[in-house]
Amino acid sequence: MFLKMLNVQRCLNNISFEFFYRRPLLYICISFMAGISVSYLLRPSLSLAFIFFALTIVMSILLYFKKMDITAMILLAILFLGQLYFLLFFNVGCIYEPGREYILKVMVYDAPEISGNRTTYVVKPEDGQAILLHTYNSKRLYQYGDVLKITVKPEIPKGETNPGGFNYREYLKRKGIYAVASANEGDIIYIGKIRDMRSIFINSRLWAIRTIGRLYPEREAAFLNSLIIGDRTNLKSDIEDSFINTGIIHVLAISGQHVNILLLFIFYALRFFNIRENKRNIIAITFIGFYVIMVGAMPSVVRAFIMSATVLLGRTYDEEVDVISGLALAAFIILLVNPLNLFDVGFQLSFGATLAILLFYRRIMGYLPIKGYLAETICLTISAEIGVLPLSIYYFFRLPVYTLLANILVVPFIPVIFIFGIISIISGGIFIPLAYGFAYLNTWLIKLVIVITEFISSIPYSVVLVQRPYIPVMIAYYLLVFIAFGFIRINHKRLVLACLVTAVALGIFFEPAYKDMNITFIDIGQGDSSLIRIGRTNILVDGGGSIKNEYSDFDVGEDVLLPYLLANHVTGIDVIFVSHTDNDHLGGLLPVAEKMGVRHIIMGKNPGDNDLYVKLKKISERRNIPITYLKRGDKMNIGKITIEVLNPGENETDINNSSLVFKLSYRETDVMYTGDIEMSGEADMVKSGMDLSTDILKVPHHGSATSSTQMFLDKARPVVSVISVGKNNYGQPNSAVIERLSRYSRIYRTDRDGAVIISTDGKNIKVKNWGG
Repeated sequence: MFLKMLNVQRCLNNISFEFFYRRPLLYICISFMAGISVSYLLRPSLSLAFIFFALTIVMSILLYFKKMDITAMILLAILFLGQLYFLLFFNVGCIYEPGREYILKVMVYDAPEISGNRTTYVVKPEDGQAILLHTYNSKRLYQYGDVLKITVKPEIPKGETNPGGFNYREYLKRKGIYAVASANEGDIIYIGKIRDMRSIFINSRLWAIRTIGRLYPEREAAFLNSLIIGDRTNLKSDIEDSFINTGIIHVLAISGQHVNILLLFIFYALRFFNIRENKRNIIAITFIGFYVIMVGAMPSVVRAFIMSATVLLGRTYDEEVDVISGLALAAFIILLVNPLNLFDVGFQLSFGATLAILLFYRRIMGYLPIKGYLAETICLTISAEIGVLPLSIYYFFRLPVYTLLANILVVPFIPVIFIFGIISIISGGIFIPLAYGFAYLNTWLIKLVIVITEFISSIPYSVVLVQRPYIPVMIAYYLLVFIAFGFIRINHKRLVLACLVTAVALGIFFEPAYKDMNITFIDIGQGDSSLIRIGRTNILVDGGGSIKNEYSDFDVGEDVLLPYLLANHVTGIDVIFVSHTDNDHLGGLLPVAEKMGVRHIIMGKNPGDNDLYVKLKKISERRNIPITYLKRGDKMNIGKITIEVLNPGENETDINNSSLVFKLSYRETDVMYTGDIEMSGEADMVKSGMDLSTDILKVPHHGSATSSTQMFLDKARPVVSVISVGKNNYGQPNSAVIERLSRYSRIYRTDRDGAVIISTDGKNIKVKNWGG
C-alpha cells in the first residue's frame, strides 16, 4: 500500500498545476507544512488549534457518512494538525531557572566542538533538557557517553535581538537544546562512561576524522572532513568564504549529491562480488542509513536517504516510484520528527533545490544546443539556482556572479575526491600503504579545487551583496518562474510576466523611505553601533567590535552588522561616524566600509594611530571614501539633520576622551552620541559652556563607573538613556551610574532589551525594544 502511494504517473515533461492532485503524498505534505507555517506566523493558542483540528475531523466523518467528497476537509484537518503539532514542540520552554546554580549529573551527548580555547559540549541530564556547555582552556577533553557531574548556572539562549537578526534560541531549540552554560574545569567531575548504539556512530565519525587527519595535510584534511563527515570545525574561514562567494558551498555541505556518489560506489563494489540486485539494494540502504546517522542526520542528508531508499525499495519490489512523491514523503517524515525543521535553512535549500531540479532540469536541457556531461552540469546548476535563489539571498545576502563557471570547473572533481576520500579512510584501517597512496592523489585534487575556487572568488565583482528580498517579491519571483515554465497556465501571459519581472526588479533595489527619524541602537554585544534613518538617508554611528583572530572566526562586522543592515534593506551608507578607534567601536565598521557603498566617514580630530585605524584608512583610499576630522564647535547638516560637535577639544590626546561627541538635532528633538568619553572629558565639555541638554543620550562608555558623572547629567538631563553593552568582565553598566540616570530618564540597555528602536517626528518620541 505504501509503495502504491508513491506509484504515480511521472509528468516532468508536460506538467501543469493539476499534477498536485495526482500525488496524494505531496498534497498531504503541503497541507501539513502550511499548518506549521500559519502556526509559526500567528502563534495561536494550543487549545484553539486543538479545537479546529477536532472540528475538521468531526466534519470529515459526517461528510463521509453522507457519501460526500471529504478530500478538502481531510486536507484542512491535516493543516490544523500541522498547527497543533508545531505548537506542541514550540511551546516547550526552558525548565531551568536563569541565574540559579544547579548540580547536575549529565551525559555528553555528542562529539565536542573545539574553537580556539573554547570547547563546546551538548550535555543531557537523565530527566532534564539538553544544555550547551562551554568550557575554556580545559586540559581534559570529554567524549560522547562520558557521565559528568557539573555545577552550572544555565541561561536561556538569546532570541532575535535585532530586527531581521539570527534567532539563536530557536536554532538551538530545533536541536533539542534549551539552555546554555559555562563551566570551569573545577566545576566538572568525571563519573564514568555509558556505551550504547549511538556511541557506535559517534565513534565511527571520530575514527574517520582522526584517520583523515593522519593521512592528509591540515588544510586538505579540513576540506575532506567537511566534504565527507560534515565537520567544518577546522576549515579556514577564507576557504569557506571563497566557496560561498562562488556559489558552490553546497559541495562542502553533505547533501543528496554525496549520498548518490556513495550509493554508486557501493553498487559498483557489490557488483564486483556478483551480488544480486535485490540484495544490493537492501545492503546499499543499510550502508547509507549508517552513513546518514554517522554524519549527524541533517535534514538534507535524511531527505536524500529517504528518497534513495524509496526508489531502491520500489526497484526491489518491482514498483515504479514517483520521485516527487518520494520528496514529499521525505519532507513529511522529517517534519514529523521535528516540525521546527521547516525553518531550518538546510531543509529549505535542500528541498528547494531538489524540487527545482525535478521540475526544470529536462525543460532547460531541451533549450541547450549541446549535450553530454557539460550540458548536464549546466542544467543541474541553473535549475537548482532557479529554485533556491530567493532563499539563498534571503539568508546569505550574496549573489554569486560566477556560480555557473565555478560549478562547471569544480563539481566534476567532487565525486572523485569523495570516493578517493572514502577509500583512503577504509584502507586506513586495513592497509596503510594503500591509504597513503589514495590520500596523496586526493591531496593534489583538493589543492586544485581550492586554487580554482579562490581564483574565481578573487575575480572583481565575483559576489554582489544584496538586501534581503521582501516576501511579496519572493512570491512574485516563484509565480514568474512557474508561469514562464508553463506550470501555471493563464491568459495574457506576456503581460503578467512583464509585470512580475518589473515587480521583482524593483523589489531587489527598493529601499524604504522614512518619514520620521528612526534610530536603532543595535545589539552588537560589548560595543557601540547605531543606525539613523530619515528619508532615504542612512547614517551609521560606530560598528561594534570582535574581529577574527587565532581564537575565533567570529567577526561582528561580518556576522552581525552587515547581515543586520542588509536584512533591513540598507543598500548603502551616506555617513559613518567613528567615535574613536577602539576595537569595540571601529572593528565592525571595516567590513561595512569594504563591502558596502559608503559615501563619507567622519571622525574626531585625534583618532590615534592603531592598527584598526590604519586598516580603515587603507580601505577608504582604495574605495575613494573621504574621511573628515571634526573638533569641538564644528557644525554640519545631513539632509534635515543638524550635527553639532561637542568633543574633542583642541588639546585632548587620551583615546577615550578624544571620542567624537556630537549632538544630532531633528526639529525639536536632540540626540547626543558620546563614544567612550570619561570624567575628565565630561568635565571639559561642561567647562566649555556649550549646551549639553538632550532628549536622548547614548550613555558614555557602556555605563562605566568612569563616566556619566553627576555634573554632566545635570547639564544633559536626558529623557531617554540607552546603554549599548554586552556580556563583559568590567562591571558595566555600573550600578551607581544606573541610579544617577534613573533620576532623569527611562533607561534601556541592549544586553537585556535587545535592539532599542527610537522613532520621532521631531517632537514626540516613541521607544520600543526588540527583546532578547
